[in-house]
Amino acid sequence: MNFPFPGQSQIEHLYIHVPFCIRKCHYCAFASQPLTHDDSKRYLAALSKELFWAKKNLRPRTLFLGGGTPSCLDNGDLEKLFDLIQSIDLSQLQEFSIEINPATITPEKAALCRRAGVNRISIGAQSLNDKILRQLGRIHSAHQVSETVELLRETGFTNLNLDIIFGIPGQTLSELEETLNTLLELKTPHLSCYELTFEPGTPMTLQMQKSGFEPDEDLLCSMYNLILAKLAEKGIHRYEISNFARSGFECAHNIAYWRGIDYYGAGPSACSLIRGIRYAHPSLLSLYYNAVIPKQNKKLGLTSSSPAENDFWEPDQISPLARAGEIAAIGLRMSRGWDFNEFYAHTGFRLEKQWAKALQKLISRGDGEFFPGGFRLTDQGLRFADLAAEEFIITE
Repeated sequence: MNFPFPGQSQIEHLYIHVPFCIRKCHYCAFASQPLTHDDSKRYLAALSKELFWAKKNLRPRTLFLGGGTPSCLDNGDLEKLFDLIQSIDLSQLQEFSIEINPATITPEKAALCRRAGVNRISIGAQSLNDKILRQLGRIHSAHQVSETVELLRETGFTNLNLDIIFGIPGQTLSELEETLNTLLELKTPHLSCYELTFEPGTPMTLQMQKSGFEPDEDLLCSMYNLILAKLAEKGIHRYEISNFARSGFECAHNIAYWRGIDYYGAGPSACSLIRGIRYAHPSLLSLYYNAVIPKQNKKLGLTSSSPAENDFWEPDQISPLARAGEIAAIGLRMSRGWDFNEFYAHTGFRLEKQWAKALQKLISRGDGEFFPGGFRLTDQGLRFADLAAEEFIITE
């Protein structure tokens, strides 16, 4: 198996997907499944093989454990996951993040994270309204969010993020404001505020279709503007459409995604970007496991061969120009936009020349603006960034 690494160069950003949850939330379309003892063992066995083959090309500056819910692993399996990670060269590691659910973190697990070198924790709060949490299918209560923040601070963690969702059917502006006020009292240095996306086939979407619910765009704009105002009052600045931080607490791992920097994704459904080509692993744990540890090798008792190449990588190879357009669109989600020289260094293309008409079109409708040496979206453009992104996508 030839991994798609460019020679001996080192990938500096690593994502590891943990595909388990206690229960799937009603709005969630991410690749996850209920946690079982047997599946967690199979997952760790397959991940061990993948990291063994990939580690010679990994020297991460950022590492992100996402899911799913990494914190739903039991203490033993969580420790085994951290042991696997220790087999990688972590000498350059600066940011080590893990996603947790307030209902699945314990003092023991928090201590495990601390000992393993985790220095950033993202807490899936989603709301501080118990009625809304039940509507979303969350397994935790509002009170558990504040308890979790307190526990993590007592364990020594200072770099904490809280995720929330807005635009939930029936949610009022006052309910969102109440959640924001309570979140701000917790004084975490980072907040991620996502507008609910109605993903096809999820229980939330099916219920919306059954009831005839239609999102109220005016209300959604009011909610987003409330978030901007509330957080700005507290010195928490927007650096990406949905992400807000005090200075110095921006998520370096996610910034690498938004700037089109190479990264490697390990685990089922994980994606990678390497030299302009995106790769994805099989989304189902069973398919991922069989690709990493092929059936014929299991029958022979062998587990050291490489993955089945055709099953392990799903490449998305497009032209360099089309990839540059994709990176332009994603990068403009950040408030700072693109410095033209930075964009050229990342892609080899001149944003101001190749997409000159697109930039002028966005300016003409009030969605974009030039700044010395670069281009960014206005507040209006950031609110409708998906529409702005269409101007940069090149179909082949």
